[in-house]
Amino acid sequence: MQETFKKLNDYTLEVVQPLSDAHLALGSFKAPSDYRLTRIFNFGTGQLTTLARHFAAVTSNEYSSHTSAGVSSSVQMSVQDFADLPSTYEVEQMHKKLTELDGNPPALDTVLSDRKNVAGKPKLGAPAR
Repeated sequence: MQETFKKLNDYTLEVVQPLSDAHLALGSFKAPSDYRLTRIFNFGTGQLTTLARHFAAVTSNEYSSHTSAGVSSSVQMSVQDFADLPSTYEVEQMHKKLTELDGNPPALDTVLSDRKNVAGKPKLGAPAR
């Protein structure tokens, strides 16, 4: 399973990584299951959106004489500013990858300048008594 890179527009890169779990156990039955981690690097807004997706085909019910089928899915999403990331290494690598895919993101110094400004701000102290 290999991650794929897709240019969404000049300043946005989507990275999709399938996760390894071919089957999800449901009692004594097995059902196909698909886990995907999608990260969207938006260099226009300076944000990273992470989507964790799970799709599962439900094929039976062990407590009933009726056989049923269906699909369940779930998505978890988080959005982080580049300024809130503990490291800029991955942002730098994805900026390079987007450029290789003929994207035209803002200069990396511009994108990460907010991070430098945030890092230089004093931290909040304990409230005054």
